[in-house]
Amino acid sequence: DCGKLLKEGTIISKTKHTWNAGKITTAATTTKEGIKTFTCTFCGVTRTEKIAKLKPQTVTPGKVINDKATNGVYKVLKDGMSVEFTKPFYKKASVRIPDTVKVNGITCKVTAISANAFKNNKSLKSVTIGRNVTVIGTNAFYGCRKLSRVSGGNGIVKIDHRAFANCISLSKITIPGTVRSIGKQAFRNCKKLRSITIKTST
Repeated sequence: DCGKLLKEGTIISKTKHTWNAGKITTAATTTKEGIKTFTCTFCGVTRTEKIAKLKPQTVTPGKVINDKATNGVYKVLKDGMSVEFTKPFYKKASVRIPDTVKVNGITCKVTAISANAFKNNKSLKSVTIGRNVTVIGTNAFYGCRKLSRVSGGNGIVKIDHRAFANCISLSKITIPGTVRSIGKQAFRNCKKLRSITIKTST
């Protein structure tokens, strides 16, 4: 009250944060970075660090897989994460091209039906194409004389040359709006083909 200085204080430097070991608050995936959050054990303030994206597991390109469960022989493509259907394991009247197959425990998308995959197959009557298939290769179904039903394939972008040539029992087919290219003679000599539905993207 009298205004007399009793004692002068000293400035004490602030202490540094002491961070804990941190906690993963958002896990990293192959498509997104993760986040790790650290908390100061004294004041409770937090800070974050980014966690790098995970590297996707891949399979050796060119590897060939015989998969009896899906009745297919597959070949791993360059990216190591997708495969093409090269031929059926057994010749059956009905075949389904799957969306994915497991290769050494890794799930790979089936993105193509290779050239000559079913060429001159005398047993094939119907085929269901998986949603991840974007390419039907050259001569893929050439000469499948009993093939009368083709379904699925809503993601197809390219139908290559002579893909369905000489499929004399094929009477109708639907081409999805995703298709951007149809090769030469793709439906050559399909004598019964009377109905072609071309879907648009709108």
